[in-house]
Amino acid sequence: MIKINFDDATLAKDQASGIGVVLRDENGLVLASLAQQLPHLYTPLITEAKVASRALQFAAELGFNRVILEGDCHVLIKALKEGSMFLCTDGLFIEDVLFDANFFNDLRYSHVKREGNKVAHSLARYALEVLCSVVWMEDVPPPSFSVVQCDIIGLH
Repeated sequence: MIKINFDDATLAKDQASGIGVVLRDENGLVLASLAQQLPHLYTPLITEAKVASRALQFAAELGFNRVILEGDCHVLIKALKEGSMFLCTDGLFIEDVLFDANFFNDLRYSHVKREGNKVAHSLARYALEVLCSVVWMEDVPPPSFSVVQCDIIGLH
């Protein structure tokens, strides 16, 4: 089973959001990572749902089917665990994540505090500097490398 951490970062002056996704094995070693810029600003919950959806698509594209999806948005993780949606626009984006969940044999949801999601957040901040989607296999971009190393050895 692999763990997928996801997060977002926003840059209001540029009206953009960055998303970061990191896939790790049971030892915490990076299997793949992704940084992608979203060209619009959304509400925080919609952005988190869009990132969660992209994270699941990324894992499915790489052939993983047993995953733990871990993020720091308590409202989203709770809604995914309960399979509930909101009766508003946010609910449509949560529904997208639940649809993407159908591609997995075993999918669990986990909430982590922001301190435990630093690698994904670092990738999301990096995404604000790129204009496209960038993928690394068994690696992360240089600005995130030290964050991964600290995370692996338990320094937060």
